[in-house]
Amino acid sequence: MEQKELQKHAYEKQINELFLNQSKAKEKLLQDHNLQKQQKDEEYRNKQQMIEKLERENIEKRKKIEEEAWAEIDELKDRNKEELSQQIIRGMKDKTLLQKETSLHREKQNTKQNRIRRIKDLNSQSRTYD
Repeated sequence: MEQKELQKHAYEKQINELFLNQSKAKEKLLQDHNLQKQQKDEEYRNKQQMIEKLERENIEKRKKIEEEAWAEIDELKDRNKEELSQQIIRGMKDKTLLQKETSLHREKQNTKQNRIRRIKDLNSQSRTYD
C-alpha cells in the first residue's frame, strides 16, 4: 500500500508539475502575445504618423506647385499683353502708312485720269481745228 501511496504521490507531483508548466507556458504565451500586440500597436502608430506627415508634405508640395504655376501663368499673361500691345502699335503704324500710301495712290490715279481726260480733250480740240 505504501507503494500505491508513493505512486499516487509521484503521480500528483507530476500532475502538479504539468499544471505548473502549463500555467507558465500559458503565461509566457500571454506575455509574448501582449508584447507582440504592443509592438504592432506601436508600428501602427508610427505608420499612421508617417502617413499623416506624407499627406501634409504632399499638400504643401501641391500648394507650392500650384502657386508656381499661377506665377508662371501671370508672368506669361504679362508678356503676352506686352507683346500684344507692341503688335497693336506696329499694326497702327502699318495702318497709318497704308492709309498714306492709299491716299497717294488715289491722288496719282486721279491725276492720271485728269491728264488722260485733258489729253483726250486736247486731241478732240485739235481735230476740230484741223
